Amino acid sequence: MLRVYRDSLESVQSNCLESYHSAKYVSASLNDFRRLGFKLESVDRFDGVGLYIIDLAHNPAWWSGLSNNPDVSKIHVLKNISDKVLSLCRDKKLRIVLDCHEGGPVIKKDSFDCFKELTIKMSELRLPAGSVILLAGNAILEEQYNKWLSENSFNKLFDVMYSSPLLNFYFADKSIRRPLILDALKDDASKNFNSLNRSYRPHRGAHLYRCLKDDLLDQGLVSGNVIKYSDKDTEKLLGEGYGDLIDHFPKYLDGDWTTDNPADKLNTSIFKQSLLTVVTESQFINESVNLSEKIFRPMYAGHPLIVFGAKGYLKSLKKMGFAVTFCNIDPSYNEVTDPKNRFDETQKILYDWCNLSKGKKIKLIIDSMDSIIHNYNYIRSKNFYRQKIMELVKRSEKYFMEVV
Repeated sequence: MLRVYRDSLESVQSNCLESYHSAKYVSASLNDFRRLGFKLESVDRFDGVGLYIIDLAHNPAWWSGLSNNPDVSKIHVLKNISDKVLSLCRDKKLRIVLDCHEGGPVIKKDSFDCFKELTIKMSELRLPAGSVILLAGNAILEEQYNKWLSENSFNKLFDVMYSSPLLNFYFADKSIRRPLILDALKDDASKNFNSLNRSYRPHRGAHLYRCLKDDLLDQGLVSGNVIKYSDKDTEKLLGEGYGDLIDHFPKYLDGDWTTDNPADKLNTSIFKQSLLTVVTESQFINESVNLSEKIFRPMYAGHPLIVFGAKGYLKSLKKMGFAVTFCNIDPSYNEVTDPKNRFDETQKILYDWCNLSKGKKIKLIIDSMDSIIHNYNYIRSKNFYRQKIMELVKRSEKYFMEVV
């Protein structure tokens, strides 16, 4: 079995912790490898091929040394790795794992290209092809990297893989014994939808504003914990200003985020009192498919849903084995390329849903029950994060075998 090498066996910090802006203070992957039975070794006592994992800060521009922020280091994270580790990598005895899973990071934008920078730094450090693998919480990462390779003249020096601890479902509410939509169907007072919005994102602000203008707020269980009252990206999605929100938000429903982060909690009453979940994912404008707890929560609860997500979001979810079609809603709304048009399409689906009769909504939900039950059972049968860790291990074992 591969070993997992650490700078220090006594520390819970990430390897290569030279700067907060490149590596995280606490290693997210350490306990996961330990639970899976992997032996943790000190890199100073090297004893067989293995992985050297760096838990990266969430902003790729930070760990790539490309940030315009004057307070952030301009040194690439690979340049902070010790000579001993680099030497072992050159000898093809160690594989560096750059774990950048938080928030569905965007690796390439108009303002920076972390694919290019990582390739250049590997060449400068004389690291062999395949000795580095980049993990990120973006389900279309491999597709984007392959496209980048085809459009540029660089050789493929590193591997990429989608992985995120958010795939490790941690909703452990044993009181949920059946899909909660069944309770909502029996409740005459059930709202048309729920929409939980904690931190601010442009598409969330635009969604809340449209709900306000279309008289949908009172038809749903809606929260908006943090509101920015001047944001250019929000105005681009709307095609207008949205100052009226100040009279209606913040609105707390799933906890006051300033005092309590409800990300790992499941408020069952919300799903028992609403007929559809509106998921406003972390990424919408950026080309990053970040499958977070926001999508897994309603599936775990047994609820139909629609998603404000990046293009390809529902396709990625379907690829994992989940049902993505509910209530006769064509999931192609998520394949619209232009963010504003995709936003309008998604918001119109919600508007049309709210304007259906209660009887029509109930019929559509009942007709979708097979898909709802499938997701409800499927999410309980899998540990996708563990599968991703084992995929990393298998890919790395293959790398070392090819070396031999």
